[in-house]
Amino acid sequence: MNRLLPQLILLAFLSLGHVFGQDASTRRFTVESDGVVPWNDRGFSVQVLADDLLSGASFTSSLPLSKGNPAKLTDGIGHEFIPGSCTFGRDSTEDWIVTFSNLRIAELHEIRVFSSNRDGRACQDYDVAISTDQGQAFSLVAGGVIADQRGAFNLTRVPVPASGVTDLRFTFRNPGERKRSTSRLHSALYEIDAIGVPIVPPSLAEVRETGRQRSRFLTGQFGVADSAKVPAPDLARFKQE
Repeated sequence: MNRLLPQLILLAFLSLGHVFGQDASTRRFTVESDGVVPWNDRGFSVQVLADDLLSGASFTSSLPLSKGNPAKLTDGIGHEFIPGSCTFGRDSTEDWIVTFSNLRIAELHEIRVFSSNRDGRACQDYDVAISTDQGQAFSLVAGGVIADQRGAFNLTRVPVPASGVTDLRFTFRNPGERKRSTSRLHSALYEIDAIGVPIVPPSLAEVRETGRQRSRFLTGQFGVADSAKVPAPDLARFKQE
């Protein structure tokens, strides 16, 4: 038994590491669905935000869009059902990849995805990846986020604790493709919100103070105050014979 004890301890440690390693790709999420009839008189239970970290940001799409436009998912008005105001990729069995770039996120806390339609387009099935180096590399932070209520207002809320985020990438699978691989429909999205703390640009006063500090640092080497100490050029060396 004594000989087996170190092996058992090692096995337990590796098992814990495996569980913790899976945490990012199987992060727990919350689904809120409202499919009460009449469907088109209802709305999302949580208010869409107009001042979140993605507000006004446009996305790039791996597929041509059948509805909506690259700025539609962050306009802050998706909380009410407006016919035709959703956004979704062209019907295809390919995954629909939506990427937001050039973000200035100091701390990311939560991601919210809103979808709705009369059919399977109301459902969601996606992964989330982030980049902290302007899109050079992405890390999966949430995988297999699913809302499977058809004909409903679906909201998924995913906790994503991350810092210094520059890019967000969503990989949307065809809703229902896990049961039927020939599904060609994509989620009808109304809004994507990111909750957290933005990187605040410096104020004019801060910029001026930084300029003054740098000016003091340079004074004594290249500053005007030391111009008298700079030796006069020896022009005689350049006189022509």
